[in-house]
Amino acid sequence: MLERLEEDAPLACPYFAPTERFDEAGWVHPQRLPLGAGFRGRCCAPEHDGSVPTDEALRSQCNLGYAHQCGWLPAERFADAVRFSIAQDRDHQIVICCVCERNYLPGGNSSLRYDTQRRYWPVSHHNPQIQRLAQCFLQVYLDRRAIGVEATQEREGSDETNELPG
Repeated sequence: MLERLEEDAPLACPYFAPTERFDEAGWVHPQRLPLGAGFRGRCCAPEHDGSVPTDEALRSQCNLGYAHQCGWLPAERFADAVRFSIAQDRDHQIVICCVCERNYLPGGNSSLRYDTQRRYWPVSHHNPQIQRLAQCFLQVYLDRRAIGVEATQEREGSDETNELPG
């Protein structure tokens, strides 16, 4: 059970809309990326909505946030980056802390809640783009948690499996 917030977690671009995992990008430590893994996707910035970034842009900007060198980033924006962390995981409820940052300062925060039994978000983000990023972050977290459960069961010699919602 995680009860602390990771203050030094990296951030994702608030205009990045992930569509699929990008594991073949050669990330040195993919688990340290803002969403817990690298993703391919599209841009949702005004005037570039739906544009597909290059692999290099995905590696150096979209997956990392604070991409001031990105020509698609709007001058007037609500955030430069979004930070996610697991605030709590217990009793079939996962609470995700979400912080939108602007100029390296918190610009707004929210707590999102996911029910692992019912597989839905009783508390989601009001911005659908930020919610999409949160869903990717959660999916990577659930995938890792499932791997951890399987490894623990193998070490303990258990035949039981706990199916986790995706």
